[in-house]
Amino acid sequence: KTYNLKSFQGDSSLSAPIAAIYVEKKGTVVEASQITVLGDNPDTISAYGGYVKDGGTLILTDSNFKDAPSLRADNAVIKMTEGSIMRTSHAVYATGKATDVALVRVNIEIVPDNLKTKEIGIVSGFGAYVRMSGSTVNFKGAGSFLSRFGGRYLLDTMTIKGEGKKEGVTVDDVGPGALPKAFEVSQGGNVYLRDNSIQLTDMHGFLIENFSGYVDDNGKLLQKYNSLDSFKKTNIKIESSDISVQGEGTHGLYFHVLGPEESADILNPNGNKSSEVKKVIAGAASVSLSKTIFEVPNGIAIYATGGKGYRAEGTLELSEESKISGDLLLKAKNNASLSIKANNSVLIGGMSVEDTSTVGLQLMRGSRWYLKKSKYSGSQESDF
Repeated sequence: KTYNLKSFQGDSSLSAPIAAIYVEKKGTVVEASQITVLGDNPDTISAYGGYVKDGGTLILTDSNFKDAPSLRADNAVIKMTEGSIMRTSHAVYATGKATDVALVRVNIEIVPDNLKTKEIGIVSGFGAYVRMSGSTVNFKGAGSFLSRFGGRYLLDTMTIKGEGKKEGVTVDDVGPGALPKAFEVSQGGNVYLRDNSIQLTDMHGFLIENFSGYVDDNGKLLQKYNSLDSFKKTNIKIESSDISVQGEGTHGLYFHVLGPEESADILNPNGNKSSEVKKVIAGAASVSLSKTIFEVPNGIAIYATGGKGYRAEGTLELSEESKISGDLLLKAKNNASLSIKANNSVLIGGMSVEDTSTVGLQLMRGSRWYLKKSKYSGSQESDF
């Protein structure tokens, strides 16, 4: 069956969401096969191919979505086996701890829209779980796997390709006008990749965005951070994968921090933003590579920068013959702090550590670090 999905320009806040397939309430299960949904305007997000909420379940087989926001789950379950999601900026939007989205052998193509929204591509937020296996994702100019507020991913046996737009961008920026990122993981996110092939050109690999916040005398975050006592650690685990990030000025692993006020704006937009408190803590992030090759031949493999005086903190562990290399292996600046432990692994490239930034490197069990001179002058030159 084919649905022609019409975009909606009015106010639909008082009615059910517009969707070709709409499922709600616990215990409601809809199974559908060979469904095709065609949108009429890829630059709107007023209607979805499939929208499931409040405990509902949607099971799709051999179905296809094109030119429209495709799947949305709010504390609900979506399972899709075989099929495609093509020519859309919003392929999957998953939110809520009860949400489980599982895609098996699904081909996805992400393209830019004219809405200038940041969250495009595949989004997992507020504890949602997005699982993909045997699938392909192709980012054409924009889009990411986004983890927001503890969003979780399990990506198994995937082929991920991406090509950004180099003209007129600032490579070290994370805001508008920056190079796109294949993965954007904010504080508390959990990402597990296994047996993946990732090939990117003029895109950063992983943007890892820590929060920072004001604390009281007991070290607990203030109420403005939406009742959190502390920031949950961000975890990224990559196993048995090959990752290539091509393009001058690209970064493989990009550690970044938001200042306390920026973090508060995200976590509690309506809260009181003024504060006389001077104590600040920053969230931490951990990345582990196992049996993985991570190459950034024309850029910086590991890049860390603080923001507005606040520290970006991260740890990287390599094991089981992993290798990470870059035109420049590592650059840390603006009060960044990195700890790297290599176990039976290889690191290739020079390092640049600026201002008050610190980097700790441990080479264990036959690990090796090969110094290499950068092909470029300027921002990618190493100290040693």
